Amino acid sequence: MKFFGKAKVLAFLTAAALVLAACGGDGGSDSSDLETPPSDEAKSISALTITGPASISFNGNAVLTATATTTGSPTLKYTWTITSGGDYAYFNAAGTTNSTTTTNTVTLKANNTTTSAQTVKVTVTAEDTSDAMVTKTSSAYSITVAKKGETVTNAVTGVTLSVDKTSIAASGATATFTATPATTGNPTITYTWAITAVDEKSATSSVYATLSGSGTTATLTSKNTTTSSHTVTVKVTASYGTNPKTAIKTVTIEAASEENDDPAETNGATLSLTFLNGDNDLTVTAASSSSGYTFTAIPPSTTASYTYAWYVISAAGKATKQTSTEKTCTVASSADIAKIFVTATESGNDALVYSAEYGL
Repeated sequence: MKFFGKAKVLAFLTAAALVLAACGGDGGSDSSDLETPPSDEAKSISALTITGPASISFNGNAVLTATATTTGSPTLKYTWTITSGGDYAYFNAAGTTNSTTTTNTVTLKANNTTTSAQTVKVTVTAEDTSDAMVTKTSSAYSITVAKKGETVTNAVTGVTLSVDKTSIAASGATATFTATPATTGNPTITYTWAITAVDEKSATSSVYATLSGSGTTATLTSKNTTTSSHTVTVKVTASYGTNPKTAIKTVTIEAASEENDDPAETNGATLSLTFLNGDNDLTVTAASSSSGYTFTAIPPSTTASYTYAWYVISAAGKATKQTSTEKTCTVASSADIAKIFVTATESGNDALVYSAEYGL
């Protein structure tokens, strides 16, 4: 390898791989050997709730959303019913107090001609389109319709955040976050999702998980390679106008197996590589500290002096040069780091360059 035109450095890294293979018999079988596939999970609806604005103008619109908790993946249709206050609001056309939809939203249209604010109550029933026995009806949702001539300011008054799992496996597992806003009127809300802390320390990203958010939901995907668990804090910001509302939730990323060695968890572990332009090895040790990972280069000679260059390699393969030119380098625990790469150039002989990497 040619490194910055100084020297060709060839590294040999020996890794052991364990391959597990499962072998069958002689390849022949009759029907008695075949397992009966498991039946589909029974369909059910365990919970059904309605969210929407707390109040709307006398002639305003409110978008109501039904959220169903299901098993067995039923295909749902929704029947919305105004159970109280039908003189002050309707679906679709004036006087219509019922609406059936194939989506989980409906628009409630206000029409209050009285001199007092009125309360309208709505329920929704979810039903599987192929099995009418799979059904659930929500509790009544109340919304206040302003008196005739009075308008309600569109605003976000708060937001709550829920997550379907508070702890997930080390790698490839997901936790789904759902934001539920509290509003008045019918604001168009913008949602922003972010990782704000790792292990209770402020951070904008994590080496243990990635976050992808859109609208009212976001997914955290784990990628922890260390032998310790880590907590990741996720924040949602619901914005409309100049008064955004926020909420946070924390998820624990479980520890990886012992085979997944991480420098933060294997204090003093060493990786040694041999290079053709020298008889000695450059080695790297790694240790954890409160500020992150501390890497130390051990040069081939104890009598010569060296200038060091450190690079953090991200999971995507992007190299970021670090400021340290000394034999130690500290990297924050929140950094996107897949490996560390270091070169040691012997003073007075810049053609002699050693390099090593430490893979996480």
